[in-house]
Amino acid sequence: ETTENPSDWKELAMYFWEFHNDVSVRLVGERIRNTFYKGVRNEPTEKDEIVALFPAINNCRVCYEEGEWNKAEVFGFLERTYWPDSEKDPLTDKLLKFEGESESRVGFLLLAMALVVGLLVVLVERLTGRQSYLIHQSLVTARQLVSTKSRTV
Repeated sequence: ETTENPSDWKELAMYFWEFHNDVSVRLVGERIRNTFYKGVRNEPTEKDEIVALFPAINNCRVCYEEGEWNKAEVFGFLERTYWPDSEKDPLTDKLLKFEGESESRVGFLLLAMALVVGLLVVLVERLTGRQSYLIHQSLVTARQLVSTKSRTV
């Protein structure tokens, strides 16, 4: 099931951003707690946790307002960072198409390649006048590929 509601995608991106920051802060805390200074276990400071957050304050000053996240600005930052070209490019769409016509083209190309390989094997076999085990195995494989593809197409 797919969703066409842009707010659902925005919520998903924000969920992953929050999850990423939670994990980053936890890992920094664990790393620091695993160190000792003069026999005393170190504890993470607020500065340590702030440094672990994404985006860094130096990269997105508008993402913070009075010590709180400005989620609209954070989403804008994520969008500019990870999806700079959010408009669809027809060529990219064509290359990334998974259904319909492009699937049948891939199947056709595989079938055509298998036939060419099979014909080359038969030609080599006839020209050499002998049938080596390797040529025989290649021919069997090509025939199996052709018969499998013809059943699926």
